[in-house]
Amino acid sequence: MEESEYGVEIGLRHFMKEAGRVSSKLNALHEYVAPKYTEREREEFGMEHEYGGITGNLRKKAMIRIARVLAGDTDKMSKFAHGALANQPGFLDAEFILKPNESIFCDVGSGSGRPSLYLAGLRIKASVGFDVDPMQVFSSCHALSTLCKNQDNSGTPVIFFHGDVLKMASLEPCTHIYSFMGYPDMILATTLLVAKTKTCRVFVAVVTQPSELRCTGALDALDEKDGSCKTFFMQGLQMPSGKSYLAAVIPLTPKRREHIINTILSLSEDEEKENHERHDCFKETMLHALNTPGGLEDLSEKQLKRYCGEPGDDEGGPACDPVAGSSLTNGDSLMQSHLHRGRPKRQTRAPSRLGYQT
Repeated sequence: MEESEYGVEIGLRHFMKEAGRVSSKLNALHEYVAPKYTEREREEFGMEHEYGGITGNLRKKAMIRIARVLAGDTDKMSKFAHGALANQPGFLDAEFILKPNESIFCDVGSGSGRPSLYLAGLRIKASVGFDVDPMQVFSSCHALSTLCKNQDNSGTPVIFFHGDVLKMASLEPCTHIYSFMGYPDMILATTLLVAKTKTCRVFVAVVTQPSELRCTGALDALDEKDGSCKTFFMQGLQMPSGKSYLAAVIPLTPKRREHIINTILSLSEDEEKENHERHDCFKETMLHALNTPGGLEDLSEKQLKRYCGEPGDDEGGPACDPVAGSSLTNGDSLMQSHLHRGRPKRQTRAPSRLGYQT
């Protein structure tokens, strides 16, 4: 096997080691199951829907399977959604796989941040994640901070933001986007945002049933000539509770991207208003970091300081997050109040800036 076939032999060997380290360090970490946000909290954090009360991660074994497919390996438990190649192992063509020091992985609805931390082990350009729930951003940054204290995370910058798919115009320059579709009403919004991201090559959507994605057009047969361009499902992806999910691996060819956009927009009542209310904060922040020497590393450090720094920092908390796209005037005090109404999933330490003992 040639070295150009990145990930199958070289990158994944390092990734397996990193995944084990990440899992062992984070298993004992504090994770919060937050209560539903009050109306005042949702208004301050710019959240239009009720969130909170849901958190979870796929098992490490499941994330390893997803990483292997994105890196160019074959998943023998996959099935194509349609076509003559049904029941054949799922694979991606070379143009769609992760590239070392080039690809950017993004987790939409990053929760505790594990997928982004796992994928950083593949030595890609950057691994990022964002969540509409600022509570989860605190948890993600706390996990990253813990890993950084123990060992450098493979040289891949990991960055977490507070952001909302309903207010973002694009996820450029991300090339591979992953999302655990925990909220059914977010499926259309997330898939549309991904399809509008011109740099995205592959979208991995984790769902309970394939029917959840049919309304997006992502599963429609488009008569693609190459079997490696077809959407396929990875089966049997489990959470620690034992519940199984499916991951739809969607290569975004120009034809499929256009079909998804047209399908979803045909269901929208006011496309012009929707586009007007969206912002490019994520794109601008990431492109600035990419075009600045050491910019990605600096941005990662700044985000850690914002969420895990000492209380009283001038640029602390979600109020100063460059991707939030809104002015959160009372972010830290509201978050501390919200956390105290929550319940810990594990009895360990929480971020120091939230007023807990460390």
